[in-house]
Amino acid sequence: MVYRLLLICGLLAAAPMAQAATVYKFTNADGVTSYTDRPVPGARVFVMRERIVERIDRQVRLEVKKGKGSANFMVRNDLYAPVEVELKLSKLRNVQGLPPSSIRRVVPARSSVSLVTLTAQQVGKPLGYAQTLVSSIGDPQGEAHGYRYPFPWRGGPFRLTQGPNGTYSHFGAKGRYAMDIAMPEGTPI
Repeated sequence: MVYRLLLICGLLAAAPMAQAATVYKFTNADGVTSYTDRPVPGARVFVMRERIVERIDRQVRLEVKKGKGSANFMVRNDLYAPVEVELKLSKLRNVQGLPPSSIRRVVPARSSVSLVTLTAQQVGKPLGYAQTLVSSIGDPQGEAHGYRYPFPWRGGPFRLTQGPNGTYSHFGAKGRYAMDIAMPEGTPI
């Protein structure tokens, strides 16, 4: 996937600066998919579509572990970054020691945190509640630390030909953070 993205970025960077540059996609007999700026027999014009939506709801999720007369609300964060979550509880019935209607916590990267445990006021009767979990990436109390990341290629320096929010293809959800870097064909990555 990463190599495909780098290949597409490389092709777009190497393509002429004309606004109407066409990228072709084809799959050979071995099932290998390639992208090029030249028409090849069996190739189709590659059309970018804005279908990528940035979502974290599958990677940050609420797990409710029910016991006899209790419900433990835990948040699991599968991301490699901390996440601030807010659990809102409403329509509480048969709950002892009412918790606050909103509970905020920071869940560290790749971990689970217990937010609250509800217990029944009348044993034997079911708990009643409605929950909503809202999350956002990052720790609002965290500090930014400078770090120099190594480039994924050898050689250079190379010229940045299009950065984020570029006019050719770096707009919208799909290419918002993309960068095209012009480098010679065969540069080790």
